Amino acid sequence: MKHKIMKNRTLKVARSLGWVAVSLAVLGTTAAQAQMTPISAFGWNADGVIQSPTVDPQSTLLPYSGPWAYYSTTAPGAPAGTGIALGTSFTSAYDGTTVFQFQPAGVGSPNVIGLQAQGSTTPSGSLFLASPKAYTELSLLGTTSVNGGLTYPTVTINYGNGAPSQSLSIPLPNWNSASTYGNVALNLGYYVAQEASAGYTFEGPFSNPFSLYQMNITPSDTTDPIESITIESSTYGGDNAEQFFALSGQAVPEPATFALAGLGALALVCGRRIARRRS
Repeated sequence: MKHKIMKNRTLKVARSLGWVAVSLAVLGTTAAQAQMTPISAFGWNADGVIQSPTVDPQSTLLPYSGPWAYYSTTAPGAPAGTGIALGTSFTSAYDGTTVFQFQPAGVGSPNVIGLQAQGSTTPSGSLFLASPKAYTELSLLGTTSVNGGLTYPTVTINYGNGAPSQSLSIPLPNWNSASTYGNVALNLGYYVAQEASAGYTFEGPFSNPFSLYQMNITPSDTTDPIESITIESSTYGGDNAEQFFALSGQAVPEPATFALAGLGALALVCGRRIARRRS
């Protein structure tokens, strides 16, 4: 009787350990697949957010009728509850899972990829990943100033190991068209900063909020590491300008995740063998 009890206990423990390991692996993989997180990158080329009492030299990158520009939540005189909280992260309202991270505050410090229309001095920009790795999904946070419509900048994903690059166009909505497009990641309020003779003023409230949008991109290569992405302005021309504020993604699961699942399966097999030997 004692021998039988020990055998049953051994089998139960082995099974429990096995299923715990398998469950952890599955839960870890599921959680990883469910959320895109901020990607650390460098190459931001402009200060695209007004932060000081005077207009920052590069912050008027959205020049439609003004020029108008985005502003920081801490900009003097900013209406309460509006603007961009530089240096913070937030979860996108579009899918409820993707997390974006704004670049740090600092007047004159680059915090966006700012592009003007083709033919300008900044028709393209590149973000270089601090830790290149393979990704199953990428997401850009951005907007355009084209009046009431879309632009179609070209995004090129540059892979490592000599793998060919991937290029595609993405639809980028106007910053004041949240009621028209469904991929709004963050509403920034109903005001906008407008350059004045001395500093800037806050214009508003408008009928639609000013917004940032989430653009998802599926890499064609999920084996080779992504080293950088290049964004090229569309050829709309005129007053068109485009800004990108953050990059997030879902990395291909690390081998350790799969190893944990294998460990669980091994524990189950070992448990059965031990039980047989003791029977």
